[in-house]
Amino acid sequence: MKNNYQQAYSNVPKRLKLNGLGHLGHYIFVIIILIPFLLTVADYIRYIAGAYQGVRPINELFKGTAIFIFLSFTLLIIQFRRLSFEKIKTSLPADKVVNLCTKYASVNKLEIKHVGQNEFIARSKHSAFLEWGEWGEMLTVIVQDQMVYINCICDPYQRPNIISLGKNKAYKRALIKTIKNASN
Repeated sequence: MKNNYQQAYSNVPKRLKLNGLGHLGHYIFVIIILIPFLLTVADYIRYIAGAYQGVRPINELFKGTAIFIFLSFTLLIIQFRRLSFEKIKTSLPADKVVNLCTKYASVNKLEIKHVGQNEFIARSKHSAFLEWGEWGEMLTVIVQDQMVYINCICDPYQRPNIISLGKNKAYKRALIKTIKNASN
């Protein structure tokens, strides 16, 4: 089955790869936080051109919006780190791990987006209305050379969000526990 949800991995995965709008969905809040600063830059360009009609002096605008650069950069680092895989060693073959993931998805009512020989992608189902604790999470599992790479982030292909109320960690921890218990 061809995976349109995510790019293929040829080497040992270090970070989750996103397709097109996935990047935008994952990093949109970094851009949104920068908007006040970008508006200040636009005012500065008008100031240089002699067309600035603002009430506040231009240096006060930069002082007031400098915090948004810091906040945006901090969120960029957080979002970048969230794409890292957690890896665990296993004695199970890849197909057994993928079968465990499929069972895990059915028990937790996750929608399976892609199943391959050594990869598995599922996401939580959520309605158009906000349900408590269901924000749309994407679980990715890749098995290579007796290593299992697991990542769970807010689904960038759904409604953009940066918080999951602990669901991402819960899904990841439970799946790791399931794989480790099956390995013993």
